[in-house]
Amino acid sequence: MWTKKSALMLCLGAGLPVFALVAKNVQLLAVSIFLLISLVIGMFNNRLAKLAASRTLSGEKIFEDGQIIVDLKLQNRGKRTGFLEVRDKLPKQLNIREGSNYLIIDLKQHESTTIRYKIEAPLKGIYTLGPISIRSQDVFNLFYEEIDIDFTDNISVFPRVEEIKEIPIKSRAPKMYPGASPVKQPGPGSEFFLIRDYVPGDAFKQINWKAYARSGKLLV
Repeated sequence: MWTKKSALMLCLGAGLPVFALVAKNVQLLAVSIFLLISLVIGMFNNRLAKLAASRTLSGEKIFEDGQIIVDLKLQNRGKRTGFLEVRDKLPKQLNIREGSNYLIIDLKQHESTTIRYKIEAPLKGIYTLGPISIRSQDVFNLFYEEIDIDFTDNISVFPRVEEIKEIPIKSRAPKMYPGASPVKQPGPGSEFFLIRDYVPGDAFKQINWKAYARSGKLLV
């Protein structure tokens, strides 16, 4: 793609020959020819290098405010790249705590480099890292080319878990003595249900003496 600099050079390269012919100035003509030749060289030399990318994460599942280390490896499989601007695109919700996801590199043939940075996720959700944006310019910075390598990774951020502290529970009625209190065991009750024969083990106070007087048998 054309830059403002290349567009200005094209205008000068096309306009200067007219002034050079009118003014009969050979130097202006030479300058215009130089500008046009520079544009042609820049157009043909602006070829984006063949890069292979791989991303390694220290983890894919974290809790809120957790951190992940990202290693982005780039390898040049073509000719020398010249200066490249590389940016690993991140969601705006993620914060970079260490390092940078942006780098300017110049890779020779079969050379590789690694970008390392640490991100923090303050909010829960699923986030996508990538794609990788690469921008290339020619030696004169006249033309540039941008591509996105569709290489992504997902991380899951879960809500932060906190332990519940012990909370003392007070009774509504104050106790006279601290600690455990004995509880009375439930008894047989006072409502009449039936009369049955006395069996060993029954308390003597449970004997129905009126029924005994009528029947002559111990009944409770």
